[in-house]
Amino acid sequence: MPRKSKKTSLKARISKATATKVRSRSGSSSSKRKSGRTKSTRVTKPRKPAKPNPKAELPLSDVQASPEDGQSPSFVWRFVLPTVLLVAPLIGCGWAAVRFVKSMPQFEVDAEQLMLVDRPDWLSPAAERSINQKAFSSARFSIFDPDLTSKIHQAYENDPWVLRVDRVSKHFPNEVQVKLSLRRPIARVFRANREFLIDRDSMMLERLNRNTAATYRRLPAIIGAPASPPKRGVRWKDSGIIAAADIIRTLEREKLLQPLKIRVVDISNFGGRRNPRQSDVVLVRSNRVRILWGRTAGSFGELPLQQKLKKIRQLMKEAGDLGNVDWNIRFPNGGIITEQEDLEGSDLLEETE
Repeated sequence: MPRKSKKTSLKARISKATATKVRSRSGSSSSKRKSGRTKSTRVTKPRKPAKPNPKAELPLSDVQASPEDGQSPSFVWRFVLPTVLLVAPLIGCGWAAVRFVKSMPQFEVDAEQLMLVDRPDWLSPAAERSINQKAFSSARFSIFDPDLTSKIHQAYENDPWVLRVDRVSKHFPNEVQVKLSLRRPIARVFRANREFLIDRDSMMLERLNRNTAATYRRLPAIIGAPASPPKRGVRWKDSGIIAAADIIRTLEREKLLQPLKIRVVDISNFGGRRNPRQSDVVLVRSNRVRILWGRTAGSFGELPLQQKLKKIRQLMKEAGDLGNVDWNIRFPNGGIITEQEDLEGSDLLEETE
């Protein structure tokens, strides 16, 4: 019996010692974990707050404006969209109103609304309308057209009457003012029962008709031209017409054209086509006085230009208004010839009276 209790007490003691050792290890481990957490808490930096997720779905009432995003969707829905819906129809109506106003007849421009500024004295109102109609044709434009002045400028530049376009300006409601430098007609050329206007450079300005011929019937008529007329805006190549235009221009510059009342310039014998002994150019006055001009300046045996002009002035003082005679200014000894041949262009003299 004493041995059994001794064994029992030995087992009991081993068991107790084992339990104590386990508890000791458990306590030590727990103490280490405790001390580790405390130390970690003291050293670790505080965590940064988490950034908001922009993709997170939130109610519209909870969305707030941010400096980066601009206005919030709630602002767009509540204020911007209604404003757009309200203003857009007004803008559309405004553009429709502008188009309607631009198409109104009182803002349309045609040839009747063109006005030449500083119109020359020799240009009649009928001639002005003719120039405007030819340059502007039958087209109509709006005064609101931003290219209106450039279109009119180009239209006038293409017209043979226009030497230079100085200025084009538009004025409301439908007036356009134009300042032009025009080619001035100095003579009419008769060819095959047709009548053409030329300027000082022998440029063909236009063919005259019954309505426009009366405006220029006081201009000298050049007859006897053999060449066919060129197109509008092209210079006449006939040497006789060039010489006649040069003589008319010279008399005008010397202020002799109007006092002499030159009505016809006959070039039918220019270059001696009919008779080389007769005058190449014959000027006919309104009182049927023929001035035998002779050949062009510089021809052999002819008086120089200045001497011819001097002789004309002398004969004007001596003969006065004596009609139906010839003035021979070809040679130094020339003078008044009373025996006159058949007068060419007599029908034109009656026309210009």
